[in-house]
Amino acid sequence: MPRLNKISRELNISLETLCEFLSSKGFEVEVNPNTKITDVQAEIAIEHFANSTSSNPRVIAPLEDFDWSAFEAAAQRVEEEENTSSIFNQHDIVSAVIISINRREVVVNLGYKTDAVIPASELRYNPDIKVGDTVDVYIESMENARGQIVASHRKARLSKSWDKINAVFENNETIKVYVKCRTKGGMIVDAFGMEAFLPGSQMDIVKVFDLDSYIGKTLDVKVIKINEEYKNVVVSHREVVSENLQKRTADKSLLKDIWQKHTEVQEQILRHRTEPISIIPSLSSIVNEKLHVRIDTSDNTNYLKSRIMESLDISDEDCHFEEGFVYAPYNNWSKLDEREKSRISTQANKEYVSFSYYPVIDGKITDSKAQFTGVKELLDRMEIEYDFDKKRRLQISINELQRLKESEEFQSLQVSLPDETSAIIQTYPSILYYLERLFPNHNFKNVEVFKDTRHSLGGVAINKQFVVEGGYLKEDTLKQLEDLFEPRMCRIEFDFHINEDATGKYDWKVNRMGLPVTKDGSILFWKQVKQSISDIFEEEYTDNEDDNQNEHFLSDENDFFNRKDTTDIQFEYTLDCQIINRIFGKGSYTVTQRFFYKYKENRSWATVEELDRFNDQIHNELKNKVAIEKNGSSIGIDFNWKEKSLPEILTQLSNDFQFVDFGLFKKGHKCNFDIKYKKTELTSIMEDLHDAFEKLNVELVKKGTEISFYREFDTLEELIAFKPQLQYKLSSYDQNRYKCVINDTPVGCVKLLYYFNKKSRDEERIEAIRELKGADFSIGDLSIGKLII
Repeated sequence: MPRLNKISRELNISLETLCEFLSSKGFEVEVNPNTKITDVQAEIAIEHFANSTSSNPRVIAPLEDFDWSAFEAAAQRVEEEENTSSIFNQHDIVSAVIISINRREVVVNLGYKTDAVIPASELRYNPDIKVGDTVDVYIESMENARGQIVASHRKARLSKSWDKINAVFENNETIKVYVKCRTKGGMIVDAFGMEAFLPGSQMDIVKVFDLDSYIGKTLDVKVIKINEEYKNVVVSHREVVSENLQKRTADKSLLKDIWQKHTEVQEQILRHRTEPISIIPSLSSIVNEKLHVRIDTSDNTNYLKSRIMESLDISDEDCHFEEGFVYAPYNNWSKLDEREKSRISTQANKEYVSFSYYPVIDGKITDSKAQFTGVKELLDRMEIEYDFDKKRRLQISINELQRLKESEEFQSLQVSLPDETSAIIQTYPSILYYLERLFPNHNFKNVEVFKDTRHSLGGVAINKQFVVEGGYLKEDTLKQLEDLFEPRMCRIEFDFHINEDATGKYDWKVNRMGLPVTKDGSILFWKQVKQSISDIFEEEYTDNEDDNQNEHFLSDENDFFNRKDTTDIQFEYTLDCQIINRIFGKGSYTVTQRFFYKYKENRSWATVEELDRFNDQIHNELKNKVAIEKNGSSIGIDFNWKEKSLPEILTQLSNDFQFVDFGLFKKGHKCNFDIKYKKTELTSIMEDLHDAFEKLNVELVKKGTEISFYREFDTLEELIAFKPQLQYKLSSYDQNRYKCVINDTPVGCVKLLYYFNKKSRDEERIEAIRELKGADFSIGDLSIGKLII
């Protein structure tokens, strides 16, 4: 294989011309005299250049009067000028322009008669370098054996690097470095041609476990330490990341990169709650400066069931997972490896499944007298509206409950009613959410009053109002609310707070004028507003409201001022001000105006964002006070119905939590009563079974109407020996009243219990997600804000 310099000499052409021609033919050849080319490439070049020089030869006639002596003298003079007037010398540092880049070398133009070649490895610290860029080079030699200048970019950088390093350190600047290799405790990087140390602890704001993945990459760093004596430099990438996180203008994808590549945030989240949820880092995202993560709540119980079936080599016919057990052939069960049993049992615990490989005997004892039949017949005869929920709780209004309680026939049944009852109350975002959305500068308050009434289904009625303080809503504002809530002004209040220096002008004890004085010392004038016949409250509501209002006054002697209705708000305000001015003088008071609007209940106006915010708020503020549905749509209230009424409790809740709209069901509101059966006889049987068989698990189920029992055994022989003893004991009870059953197991099989506590798992998941949602998280000392799930 011939070399380039041989072919170029034979054809009398330059190396660059030859390489350009081969490149045009699709051959990539390095511009180097020693580069070898194939015979095919050589033949193509020879054929092309030989033909181009041999065809149409030009005849050049010599010049008769050409002065060769003058030509040689001029050439010698130019050469001497080039040698004496060179713009640089050996060991100088000069600027050069990059004119060519390949994998091994970079050719630079020095403005001299020949170009210089520097190794490409000296520029790898800057991956963005390109043709046309200017770089500094150090002249090692003016000419090598091939007539080229020997130059080095690395030495040029090194000679200036220490001054640059000091300047960067003093100005706290960020620079780019190239990661060269791994070393003990960190990485070696190239900084301005100098080797600097990047400690592993300074690689990122979270711990980096795979330092090798950074080799060959370019990083932004800050110089954090310099040793003048030994010329040592320590840099930090952590400082740059911290600075970017603290700047609001930083790229939002930075948080996502940190989340996906590192583990501290994940560990922090999982420390909050490890089961039964897990985080999917690859699905995390940054939206509006908030970190969104995906929670894995997949159900793995089907996989667990398949493992159980595979381990016991049983078919679907033997599996009764829904009923809570499986049948396994004795031979398969006895041969099963203990380690496999342990692994499956451990996985079962993680999935909230109770499963073991111990054979079991189980059964039940039913009290035939303790049934719902008698209660239902009695309720039907008394024409009481009732229902039973899925938990077999009696659903009935408190008014009807009083009738049931007084029934002698009910007292004769084998049941008792507890003092505690529960009620399910609908919840929805308060109208305040909507009002504050439309009118953020107004001061609103929500008022809901619940009352016992004979005229409403379930015996509970509700009066819904909102209050505007400081001014009433104008006509165009009311029109915006008309379609959703149909608001109507129903009441006005003018609350006068008298200055201390003016209070002595009036004898408050005598109160000759009969001023309506409140318990906080202010004077409160109020009137019912009646704009039209349709706006008049029902008489019952009006009476209730008056009763509530009287609680604010020291006495009931305020009828003169506060018992009349009005249709002219401005007239009432002017009149009240004149009364106060005459008694205490002008400017002796401040007045607070309140305007009450009744409105129609509406549960379809809230946006998805408002429902989500409401759900978070109701769980945060009512968490330890009531039971809350997972989506916040209802709450469960437990209370003593003999001591406090449901309307009283709801009114208090509405006052304490005005962001909630508490609602009643359209068909009437019922309370849930967990009927307790008189369990004296079954309790004595339970105690008797405990005394007879210490390891037998006994439990009252189905509202105390039934006893469930079971026991697990290490061996089948122990089970077989125990069964006759249990049968004998059960036969000793009254067979006419108690039905005692030991569940059968197919011949040649063992029965294994399986119980999936799905309710507990789902409750734990909801609680875990709720704890995570909105939690504040940080990376090191830097806060990354609240987590959105």
